[in-house]
Amino acid sequence: MAATKKKPAKQKPAERELTAYERKKIRENNRSREQAGEKREIGAIPKPVNPERRAACERDFNLFLKTYFPKDTRHPWSSVHLRLIEAIQIVVLVGAMLAMGIPRGWGKTFLAVRAILWAVAYRHHVMCMLIAASDPAAEDLIQDIRTELETNDLLLEDFPEICIPIRALEGLNQRGNGQLCEGQKTNVHCEKLELHLGDVNGQFGAVIYAGGITGSKIRGRRKKLGETMRRPTLGLIDDFQTRQSAGSKMQCQKRLTIVSDDIAGLASNDQAWSCLLTCTVIEPGDAADQLLDRTQHPDWRGIRASFLESMPDEKALDRWEVWNQMRCEDLQKFDENAEEVSKESISQRAHDYYLKNAKVMRSGSKLGWEYAYDPEIYVDALEKAMHWYFRSRRGFWSELQNQPEKFEVAAVAQLEAHILQKRTHRAPQLQVPEECEYITAHADVSKNVLWYEVRAWSPDSTSFTVDYGTWPKQTRAYYTQANATNTIDKMYAELPTWELRAMKAIGDLFVGLFGSTWKRLDGIELRLNIAGIDANDETDTVKEAIRRAGLVGRLWPMHSRTFRLPQLSLNDRPKKDGDIVGDNWRRRKPETGQMRYITYATDHWKSHHKARLMMPADSPGSIRWFAGSDHRMMADHHVAERSKMLTADDGRSQEVWPQRVGHDNHLWDVGVGNDVLGSVLGLKLPAGLFIDTARIQRKKKRPKRTVMI
Repeated sequence: MAATKKKPAKQKPAERELTAYERKKIRENNRSREQAGEKREIGAIPKPVNPERRAACERDFNLFLKTYFPKDTRHPWSSVHLRLIEAIQIVVLVGAMLAMGIPRGWGKTFLAVRAILWAVAYRHHVMCMLIAASDPAAEDLIQDIRTELETNDLLLEDFPEICIPIRALEGLNQRGNGQLCEGQKTNVHCEKLELHLGDVNGQFGAVIYAGGITGSKIRGRRKKLGETMRRPTLGLIDDFQTRQSAGSKMQCQKRLTIVSDDIAGLASNDQAWSCLLTCTVIEPGDAADQLLDRTQHPDWRGIRASFLESMPDEKALDRWEVWNQMRCEDLQKFDENAEEVSKESISQRAHDYYLKNAKVMRSGSKLGWEYAYDPEIYVDALEKAMHWYFRSRRGFWSELQNQPEKFEVAAVAQLEAHILQKRTHRAPQLQVPEECEYITAHADVSKNVLWYEVRAWSPDSTSFTVDYGTWPKQTRAYYTQANATNTIDKMYAELPTWELRAMKAIGDLFVGLFGSTWKRLDGIELRLNIAGIDANDETDTVKEAIRRAGLVGRLWPMHSRTFRLPQLSLNDRPKKDGDIVGDNWRRRKPETGQMRYITYATDHWKSHHKARLMMPADSPGSIRWFAGSDHRMMADHHVAERSKMLTADDGRSQEVWPQRVGHDNHLWDVGVGNDVLGSVLGLKLPAGLFIDTARIQRKKKRPKRTVMI
């Protein structure tokens, strides 16, 4: 067998001479490694340039803003801003929740984002959560903070430990993986929805997370810093609703639940939770409107402000009409080939007219902040506000005024809470004026309580509220459906189902009312003549409760129904056999074995109730509350619904009452029900007296305005 020929051993690189090309590549690689090492190592962090300046702002948020953001704070703050800044400082340093509803363009997001910067710069908080209406909007919040750290040289001078690691990335996020500070990893980390500041000088850098409110990025956030697991302790919720979500009752409730439950639970059990929330009220009763209402959400300490604290008076508005006409005429003559085009659709002719008549046109108006305008576009802030007013009435009342309901009711007179609070008669609670001869009561069923009102009536249909509240009774003078502490479930906990508990509550309330007497001021005692209860939602439960309580024929199930144009009104519909017909109500004859009930036209009777409350308090047919009590809760329920005019194709008009989101209106509903019961008893306004809402308001009829949309 022939011997196998061995192959020559492969020569190792070290055993042969390198080519010129290989030597060049080695030099380039070594140079690249040296340069990469230089990029990775950011060197020692210098001391602050001005430690006294830094120390002075540590617990003074206003001074921090003025010191480190001089260009953005060059104008004096308004009283609203000063109030917000003070409240923000308390939130960050002490711990609280603050909802800020101030006009668009007043810098509420600027203040809130700088508060986060202030908190992490001084380590008041080391983990924060930024929440917006969507992930892209949340990315903008993170980018805003990063931009300040990368470009604000004043921050660089006094807070080098947080600015230098971010700036050293030079916009390349991957560099953070190997970044070193004197040989130690900084762990600086930047993503679209995360910002981890550098671990330098023996301290762990703060962590800022972000996410859309309905996404999955905001829950379960935590990070281990050293030996401690940290969770967010400071949050910013910025403009958390969209125009689409504001118009949806379901979306509003979803966002409120997230804000109240999910976000409030981000902190650990042994940590206080601080949160700033910025918002604009878009629709009446939307999520922002509810959070800013301290009666519904007192924990949020809502602050609401308007661009105009008061509108120009009637004489001034007449001049503004002329101003707007000039503006519209000049827009109609727009020349797209012109060398110069006026910004924001304000013509020079309109500007000149305003300057000439400024004293008259400013009469009656009061600005919330006089610097809230662009001098290249407007003469002053009032001209900006009035431009919004004529261009988009809806935008003016929502974006600038935080009062979108004012847009909805521009053509219809409305009740005002501060006036209703003082609308009282001379008798105290549970007592009746001498002229009264009848008593009615009505109740509204909710999941937590029964809301009710007892009303005394005189023969001319003037009525006097003698008692109202809930069953079970509450211990506070002001409460809401959500925070009522004495509930049906709690009072009747021994009963196995809510239906059984509700039936027992209905029976106890009305058996008690029918067994009570109300003493007139002249000593005569009156008893309840008739009562009603809303049966729209819990019809079977309500009717069974009436049977069990033995109150059939005395306590009536009542159903409110809408009969809106172009439908026939309830009065115009044919009578069915056995019906008893009244003014927009009918006592129905049921099928065999069923209970009789009352149906009424809800829009008609709500307008009727409103009109009685707008009549002079001493007029026949008016309504007043009992004396000696704070009726703020009653008044708030009565302004929870706002009406508007519905016009049919044939030109007929009708006042209607669309449902509003998020406002307790139960005492309003039981008041309307009592009006119907008064009519069932045959109590009518005196002959020749009728309710004329337009006459009661005595409003000056204004000429039709030209509005640019």
